[in-house]
Amino acid sequence: MPTNSRYTVITDIPSLISLLPDINDLGDSEKLALGFLAGKAYQDAVYRKRIIALVDRIENKNRLAGYILYGGVYPYAKIQHIATVKAYRRQGVGSILINEFVEYLEKLCFIELQADIAEDLEEATAFYQKNGFRPIRSRRGGKSRNRRIIPHVRELRTETLFSNLSQKKLNPSIRGRFRLNLPIFALDLNVVFDLVRERNNSGNARLLFSAALKHSVRLAVSDEVISELKRNSKTISDDTMLHLALTLPQLAKVSSIERDRLRDEIHKTVFVDRKSKTAYSPQSLSDASHLAHARLAGALAFVTHDMELLRARDTLFNNFDIDIVSVEDLIQILPQEQARITNKTTHGDGFTFTNATKIEILKYFTENNLPTALEHEFNNPMDNQNGSWLCCIRAHNEIVGIAILLFPRAAGQVSKLLIHFEEDNLNSVLFGDHMIDLSLRLASEKSVVSIDLEYIEGQRTLEKLALAKGFKKQNGRSSFQKIVIGRPVSSKQWSNLVLQMQLQTGIKLPEKLPKKHNDIKIVDHNNENFTLSRDEFEELFAPTIIAWNDRDGVVLPIKPNYSNELFGADLQYSLFAGKEALFHSRRGYVRSTSHSSIMKPGSPIFFYESKDGNKGKGAVHVIARIINAVIYPKLNVTSEMKRLLVVENFHNFSKTENVMLISFDSIFKLPSPISLVQLKKLKVADGSNMVAPRSISGKQANNIIDKGFYCD
Repeated sequence: MPTNSRYTVITDIPSLISLLPDINDLGDSEKLALGFLAGKAYQDAVYRKRIIALVDRIENKNRLAGYILYGGVYPYAKIQHIATVKAYRRQGVGSILINEFVEYLEKLCFIELQADIAEDLEEATAFYQKNGFRPIRSRRGGKSRNRRIIPHVRELRTETLFSNLSQKKLNPSIRGRFRLNLPIFALDLNVVFDLVRERNNSGNARLLFSAALKHSVRLAVSDEVISELKRNSKTISDDTMLHLALTLPQLAKVSSIERDRLRDEIHKTVFVDRKSKTAYSPQSLSDASHLAHARLAGALAFVTHDMELLRARDTLFNNFDIDIVSVEDLIQILPQEQARITNKTTHGDGFTFTNATKIEILKYFTENNLPTALEHEFNNPMDNQNGSWLCCIRAHNEIVGIAILLFPRAAGQVSKLLIHFEEDNLNSVLFGDHMIDLSLRLASEKSVVSIDLEYIEGQRTLEKLALAKGFKKQNGRSSFQKIVIGRPVSSKQWSNLVLQMQLQTGIKLPEKLPKKHNDIKIVDHNNENFTLSRDEFEELFAPTIIAWNDRDGVVLPIKPNYSNELFGADLQYSLFAGKEALFHSRRGYVRSTSHSSIMKPGSPIFFYESKDGNKGKGAVHVIARIINAVIYPKLNVTSEMKRLLVVENFHNFSKTENVMLISFDSIFKLPSPISLVQLKKLKVADGSNMVAPRSISGKQANNIIDKGFYCD
């Protein structure tokens, strides 16, 4: 890897072995500054790929100019030694080493580099700060020298493992009023009739009113409902429907002058200007009056099954800031019941993710000295009527981390999330990544959702993970917030996504699925405009996959044993430990290099589990989103990369010296796997019966999602 015309960076094991005597001598010459390391320690570091060297090519021989020995826990690297040969000092060799090392780490998807510097080493401090490191805190050093250590960190520009959403202005504002008050949904008279009369929509109307009795949604009627019933009543004293309407909650009183003015504007815009057949009927004026009262009283939406009003939804929202929804639409965003949460235990190597009890959570709060106020908020059964999910991580019979997800009590409210784990644990990144991803999926199981993640000071790993996953720091508050779609979205489902996003967050998406690349315009509730690329859109609202009509997909065959290890099909409740890849939100798979051209970043990838006798499903059962597909020499696949894989022997995948590593995220299991017979009907499979990766069109990808995820 050449750096300039003079120096070359060496990272391969054979070349480093040849330089070991010089590296050893240089390290020994600086042992007062660096500390003593036995010769075998340098050799071990070479074989673990923890040393990079900078050489000067003189007379066809490599002369050592300097080296870096590093450690740390992926994806956080830590410089343990950096040394320059005396003859090369004051020539910028140290800075070249740092810059080349940073580039090397970024290719391996590390996200931070740290160096510990004693406070009395002014020259070293100046060197690191000159090279982009910043101090973060101080701590006491060893007893022998009794001096303070000041760790310095440098952020790495790694976009392949974690996105850089935190560094871009891509976070639209979420409707803040949801936090304080339950939003009101105004009812059309036809919904009230559905409740008391046996009609096509009666079942859903009963579900809606049942949710209102449980305080999961707040319903009200306008004055016009009462007036309309009175106008059409023959005997008011005996009118059961009128008496029922009088018992329902009513919208707040508004100025009749303002209401009539707005009614006339709505009537003209929605009925007259749109040339409605009922434009001059008394019913159209009555409908406009319903909508005007709902808007002035602060209702979030007007609930109806009147198709003319539903078709005018965009016009009403854009011109009068009042939304129109059907009963079915509203039911979709009602909070999920606690009973829907699946008890799940998964075992890793030396740790277990499992549900926790409130007593265990209380004990963890006490032992880790966490704020009492948070314990009362997140572990109080009386504070959340719709339930909570409590998770913990156990390692060596001790709880080393917790996650608590509080589901909202009513439609339109945010979910609340608390995650805490031991920062110094070797698996801290894995723990945080898995608990965030699992929480996002549980919270968004039914609908688009906003989530508040409470932040406890000192959780640097959690903070980085949250920002990388699209969370936004809340101004003046100790929390992050994120919007989650939580499912694949086909072109048929786009309109449903638009509706849920608007109701739950106040964010307006394009009415139709965008066709142009890098041109997705959204508007938040403050009327601020954002233009996102497709990748930014999916990352911001992840986990999700949008099946853009003009973006091809890939069907990838996978053997049952690899499928089980990579996706955990048979590991729930299993007593056997799953491989580490199972717990990462981003995972990888190995293939030969022959199909690298179809593995395009951002494309949906459909995993077809072969039958392999009778061991496998013989169906597409998992969908994910490709991050990248990179060709590596087999010998250069690092231990950090292998953590995302379940494959150990690369020789079975390629007869050449290279293999292709496919990285993917936003992983979803299809509720209805698509069999080979069905794939052929969808014209996805050919005569080869899915023995090799296959490119499919955007239309075919949409069909698989509709049939496999939405059972269409």
